[in-house]
Amino acid sequence: MNIEFLQKTFYGNTILDWLFASGIIISSLVASKIVYWLFKNIAHKLTEKTKTTIDDIIVDMMEEPISLAVVLVGFHFAIDMLNVSQSIESFRGKAFQFLFILNIAWLIERLVNSLFENYLVPLTAETENDLDDIVIPIVQKGTAFTIWSLGIVVGLNNAGYDVGAVLAGLGIGGLAFAIAAKDTVSNMFGGLTIFIDKPFVKGDRVKVKGVDGKIQDIGLRTTKLETMEGRRLTIPNSAFIDNPVENITSEPTRKIIQTIKLAHTNNYSKVNEAILFTKGILDRNKNIEKDKSIVSFISIEDTGFVIQIIYFILPKSSKEIF
Repeated sequence: MNIEFLQKTFYGNTILDWLFASGIIISSLVASKIVYWLFKNIAHKLTEKTKTTIDDIIVDMMEEPISLAVVLVGFHFAIDMLNVSQSIESFRGKAFQFLFILNIAWLIERLVNSLFENYLVPLTAETENDLDDIVIPIVQKGTAFTIWSLGIVVGLNNAGYDVGAVLAGLGIGGLAFAIAAKDTVSNMFGGLTIFIDKPFVKGDRVKVKGVDGKIQDIGLRTTKLETMEGRRLTIPNSAFIDNPVENITSEPTRKIIQTIKLAHTNNYSKVNEAILFTKGILDRNKNIEKDKSIVSFISIEDTGFVIQIIYFILPKSSKEIF
């Protein structure tokens, strides 16, 4: 009687077939839990004994995708042993390939994201530049988006779907978007150029496009500086690519040229005394480079004797003054 009951057919399969399929599914769920436990309790302990952290990251990121892969394989074989219609059989094969590729994409995305979090993000925390704190999350999300996009495309292609038309549409849409956002993209590339080449850092005094000011903040699209008049100015980062940038702070010394005039009532002795007195002041000033100051008589004008003064301000004092 029991054997006869197991041989009864429901939806094209005997009860025994349904029980076997259910057993495979349940076994795969149990096996996935065992695999997860092995990763957590054995593999982790083994990697903790090594000096590097990369193996800890790999094991930690693999445990969920591997467990899911065991479940997917279980469902695949469970349905494969049942008698189903041709349409369901075709869908089963396509769905399994698509989900399996997505699972691989999930594994890769987890590994890459973990490498960002454990290696690149701590490095940005040690830098003074705020730009890398903005760039890294964008690159991180962009990388994740690329991995998932490739996973979906490859998965659909392996499942037998024609993704050529979709890719063509994305290409046309991407081109239209790039044209509409070319200024934004240009500014973002300008921000990346500032981050990589470091023509200046926060706090430097620069001149660009006739603007003279101190860098207050460096963003991904714009850079903010404070002009010598105390005004806050926002400049698109593309301006730093298309125009020469003069970093005043980084110059070794600042050359200053000045002239003073002495009245005609002074004689040559007085003029020479004024030259020596001025030279002595410059030589005693600790903010001025020694032995490079020049004080000389250059001409006689209607208004008096003209004395030229040339001296070089040291970098530290240049920052304090300007």
